[in-house]
Amino acid sequence: MAQRPPRARVFITGALSLTAASALAATPAAAQCLQGQTVASDAQEGDNYGASIAAWGTRVAVGAEYADSGSFNEGSVYVVERQNGVWAETAVLTHADADEGHRLGHAVSIWGDSVVAGARYHTDQGYGTGAAYVFTRDPLTGTWSQQTKLLHADAAQGDLFGQSVGIHGQRILVGAHGEDSGAFNGGAVYAFEFDGGVWQETQKLIPSDADTDDRFGEELALFEERAIVGARTDDEAAQNAGAAYVFEVDEQGAWVEVAKLLAPDAVEFDRFGNAVDIFGDLAVVGAALSGENFEGAAYLFERGDDGTWSFLQKLLPPAGIQGANYGLDVSIWGERVAVGMPT
Repeated sequence: MAQRPPRARVFITGALSLTAASALAATPAAAQCLQGQTVASDAQEGDNYGASIAAWGTRVAVGAEYADSGSFNEGSVYVVERQNGVWAETAVLTHADADEGHRLGHAVSIWGDSVVAGARYHTDQGYGTGAAYVFTRDPLTGTWSQQTKLLHADAAQGDLFGQSVGIHGQRILVGAHGEDSGAFNGGAVYAFEFDGGVWQETQKLIPSDADTDDRFGEELALFEERAIVGARTDDEAAQNAGAAYVFEVDEQGAWVEVAKLLAPDAVEFDRFGNAVDIFGDLAVVGAALSGENFEGAAYLFERGDDGTWSFLQKLLPPAGIQGANYGLDVSIWGERVAVGMPT
């Protein structure tokens, strides 16, 4: 049996390593200010608490995919909220059909009173077909409950549906980077919409140039009617250099591919696309293995008035940190970018 990661904590900071996206100044925009620290109420060694995090205002969803709430590695999601100036756990979310190895919480996303969480190793339709779960909060009682379970219509073993998730309003996207219809392990993303009663699968997104082992859908981000999807082992720029795709909702309500983003200085095995995020006309893409000594980088792109996406800036870690893996995670909101660096 593989050794599991040690128990983790989540630190809530007032400002991460932030960069002003519009000013082209790659210096921190604010000093770090620790506001709080949370640990799962039922914490056990190896839960991997905090490996996935999503925030909405003063509410945070925290994934712990190895949590053993009822079965070994079934996974859990914790809701943490800021109340009276203190960050506190307010709910523990588990899925109704939880079973060993599902790993709920590998990916999480939150929008208001809704949380979606991926369980990529769910086995309903075969090993690793995957599932995603939507949880909602009753605004009157504050109680969280499972609203629905999402499955993809053409499920196959090894799709890993639930590897990545995103929710915005009445839309959900779920990544399945092991899906094979475009190419073996080429990957796919499934779109769902809420019709007022239930969530319905409406579309399957596959890149126009799908290729073997691109792993499209391993990471994704959704904002309004725009999405970005990572394919960190895409080979167009160089072997496993990576790519990211931008999709938009057209006038007919369908998702269409509008851009493929590549690092302007791509070299093999950069893993560009290992992390992605989008906000309005700005997108940020991580490439944690770029650089001679795997220092990592993050790349900013901007959408012009004509709809064309173009490279804006490359963000780098402080000099002299070998193996920093800067860009392992990225986030953007307004004109601030946060870039994760585990070292």
